Amino acid sequence: MGFTRTDGGLLVPEGAQEAAVDAALRRHDPDLRLVPQDSDAYGRRVYKVYRYNGPDRPADFVCAWWDRKHDPLPLSGALVDMVQMLDKNSPGRGPTLEQEEARIRAQKRKEAREATRPIVEEFGPRLDGKKHTLIPRSQSLRRARDKERARQKLPEFRP
Repeated sequence: MGFTRTDGGLLVPEGAQEAAVDAALRRHDPDLRLVPQDSDAYGRRVYKVYRYNGPDRPADFVCAWWDRKHDPLPLSGALVDMVQMLDKNSPGRGPTLEQEEARIRAQKRKEAREATRPIVEEFGPRLDGKKHTLIPRSQSLRRARDKERARQKLPEFRP
C-alpha cells in the first residue's frame, strides 16, 4: 500500500484521499462520481468527475483534474471546490458565461490597442487637425483606383 502527501504535508494511504474526495462530492450532489483513470505511459492517474443520470442514459462529464497542459494533478479537496464553482445550481460562485465573454472581449481590445500603439505614436503627430490617412498611400494605389473609376464611370473624388 502506498502513501501520498496531502497539501498540508500529511501522509495518508492512497485510497483514503480518493474516498474523502468522493464522499465530499456526494455530499455536494449525490449523483456525482469520481472516476480515476490511467492517463499516460508514466502510470499517472487523472481524476474525472461525472454526473450519474441513471441506468438508461450515459453519465455527463463535469470536469477533469489536470492542469492547462493536461498533466494530471495530485488529488486534493480543491477538486471539490472546482466542481462547486462549476455547478449551475450555485449562482454567484464563478463567473457567468456573459461575464467571461465580456472579460475576453475586453482583453482582446486591450491587446489590439497595445499592438497598434507604435503605429499611432509614429503617425499620430502628423494628423494636426487635418484629414489625413494614418498610412501614406502610394502612387500605384491611386492609379489603380483611377482605372477602376474610369471602368465603372464613378464620380471623381479629389481630397
